[in-house]
Amino acid sequence: MNQLPQKIVNSKGQKIELNPNALGSGGEGSVHSIVGASDYHNHVAKIYHEKERTHNRYKKINYLIDHRPDLKDGYSVIFPEEPIFSGSVDPDNFVGFIMKKAKGEVDLTSLCTLKPSMKLDATWHHKFDRVSSLGMHNRARLCYNIAAAFSQIHRTKHFVFVDIKPENIRITSDGQVSIIDLDSVQIVEDEKLLFSAEKHTGEYSPGEMGQLDFRTDTIPETWDRFSLGVIFYKLMFGLHPFTGTCREPYHNMVSNEQKIEAGLFPQGIRVQYFDVIPEPHIHFENLPKLLQRLFVRCFDGGHYNPVLRPSAYEWCQVLSAVAQDDYIPRASPTVKK
Repeated sequence: MNQLPQKIVNSKGQKIELNPNALGSGGEGSVHSIVGASDYHNHVAKIYHEKERTHNRYKKINYLIDHRPDLKDGYSVIFPEEPIFSGSVDPDNFVGFIMKKAKGEVDLTSLCTLKPSMKLDATWHHKFDRVSSLGMHNRARLCYNIAAAFSQIHRTKHFVFVDIKPENIRITSDGQVSIIDLDSVQIVEDEKLLFSAEKHTGEYSPGEMGQLDFRTDTIPETWDRFSLGVIFYKLMFGLHPFTGTCREPYHNMVSNEQKIEAGLFPQGIRVQYFDVIPEPHIHFENLPKLLQRLFVRCFDGGHYNPVLRPSAYEWCQVLSAVAQDDYIPRASPTVKK
């Protein structure tokens, strides 16, 4: 449990009371609700673990506050809004920041498995049913909203997320999204690296992860394009796009990260190297052709030339052009008597 400082103040030196029970926690810190402060309605505080309360982190948070873009929906990407301190306002006493509370009852992992989470009620299960064309269309609309949020941030040319994964995307049943953990992004200005990314996750990172060090190298925006493609594929089909069992000479590659580095996408030009392709991949053919081509470019062509990966903006363009009737419904499972 993250130990809260005894006295927490905002940038004006005013005391803020936090609920000691965290709303959520992770490797960097914990998120807490703000108690009884009308000025912070619909806001929460992130308190870093002690080892994360560095001067560089303080400078990075202030940069994010000062360079927050004007978003169409202020909740679609959750930026820091104000630093907070322990005891008194001093960079040496920096402990975290205040941000808007993300919209969404659950994170995107609830819809990225073969069956929706049992924590979701019947409304979610019906709305996002992969067996129906309506359900697949609703999943595609959710992809659109996610792509639209990332497109706004990429357009600034300042930010590359590097660590995009379903856990960092909160969603509502009507498809609204909130991107969280923005404080971990890479920040670039005039092509100069100002702040590196804090982390990355192997199965959402592209093949070039072996040649780039996210802690010291400038990571291109094409890295994020790969991560988005993985999320969209998992959302549409319920499994990682590189899932499968390979034959020689790749039979020892068992992890998704290994197959990513080798460019072994079962819907691409290296399909002949697969011995077993799990059944959910078959439904790729039920997608509209325009979307199939984006996935192939992302994971196949993009393996050899990262610039070929579709941008978030291009995903928006294609997803908005595809109608509900373009999604071929799956056959319902046969019930044996």
